Amino acid sequence: MSFCVFRFMAIVAVALSVAAIAPEVKAQSSVAAPAVVADSSDGGGPGGGTFFLLEAVDGVDVAETALTASFRASAGRGAYMIVKGAERTLPAGRVALRIRGIHTHVAPIDSIFRAIFRGGNPEVSGAVTVELFPGQRYRVNGALDGFKREVWIEDDRGTEVSGSRVAAAADPDLIRKMEGSAFVATNLRYDGDWINEASVPGLPFVPAGARLKVLDYGANRVSVLIDGRKMRLGVDWTRSLETIQQFVSRVTTKEDPRPAIAGFPDRVRNAVKAGKVFPGMTRDQVLIALGRPRIDFTPRLTDREWKYEVHDQGELFLVFDDSGLLKEIDGARKARKLVLYEVE
Repeated sequence: MSFCVFRFMAIVAVALSVAAIAPEVKAQSSVAAPAVVADSSDGGGPGGGTFFLLEAVDGVDVAETALTASFRASAGRGAYMIVKGAERTLPAGRVALRIRGIHTHVAPIDSIFRAIFRGGNPEVSGAVTVELFPGQRYRVNGALDGFKREVWIEDDRGTEVSGSRVAAAADPDLIRKMEGSAFVATNLRYDGDWINEASVPGLPFVPAGARLKVLDYGANRVSVLIDGRKMRLGVDWTRSLETIQQFVSRVTTKEDPRPAIAGFPDRVRNAVKAGKVFPGMTRDQVLIALGRPRIDFTPRLTDREWKYEVHDQGELFLVFDDSGLLKEIDGARKARKLVLYEVE
């Protein structure tokens, strides 16, 4: 056999081999990468958590959501909720989803209490049909309070997916009662219906972003509505340093702080919503989480050390470094535990 014939036969064999494997390669390349859809979860602790969830795909319930993961992680911890996340892969393309937003608690009695005394546990859910793209990450997000109850799907850049928003009617009576309100600028600690300038760690708190409407002023106190609940603000310890009007002014803002909080890194955002802090947070982030320390304890927020007084636990000191980041939390162990946010 001449060299030319041999070479021709070799070329034909290679061509046939390529033709044989080409359909397989084409089939492999046509399989689209899946999309990823994550739940959102915030809060934790005795105040419960807020969850935006993917609950069903094409009519089939999702096996694991951030809510089920959080309830499992919180087992044996009483009323203290450990907030967890969840995500899953879905085939790219057009898909029917059921999404939900809910604020809830670990202990059923807490949800019942809120339903009776705080206007219920806000919730919204619905079905949407959306287009998911190969290899793209998405998350379920939303807004949930008496004024806005919405849930939607957004991509990893925060762009809302077309057709994915579900909205429920807000409470018209609450909206009417809160007309002309401002927003709470930081988490505000309260005892019963009383909020003063002490900002005592460990007490429950009104979350930053709640609506506050002044009803009437007294000498050192003021009657207010906070998200429809009647409460009182007053100056007990620092009357020589600030008036009640100044106190109200520094704990409220015209701009809703929640969009800024939503932009914090996940761990910082969850710490703020739990009313706790950890080393590495900025002064502004600590301020939103814990509220301002008493002016007579800490005259300037630029001070390197912030002092708080904890009921039955003594004093607590937060120390900042030269760059303005929280460096150290000093005080009795039980007092430190009240403010230290730890990832479970």
